[in-house]
Amino acid sequence: MNSSTALNQANFIYVKKNVQGKATAAYFLGIGGLKVNAVVQSAKEDLLKANPLKSNQALANVVVDVKVSNTFFGIINTYNCFVSADIVEFNR
Repeated sequence: MNSSTALNQANFIYVKKNVQGKATAAYFLGIGGLKVNAVVQSAKEDLLKANPLKSNQALANVVVDVKVSNTFFGIINTYNCFVSADIVEFNR
């Protein structure tokens, strides 16, 4: 996930803090689901669908958290990806 937002000047305000998106992928014997990068991208899309950015807004302080759970003796693995961020708006 690429980001080019720089918060090194006092030219922005926080619009929303700690907005979140989630995506899940399941694998049976290591087959199926999405690649890890695609799961992260899907979670980011979920975040932006619920919180669309307006003009002069950007995501900041983005955190990606992936939780892996094994079921049925490791035959089925589930990846839950959570992306959280703050939305900032830059002054003109």
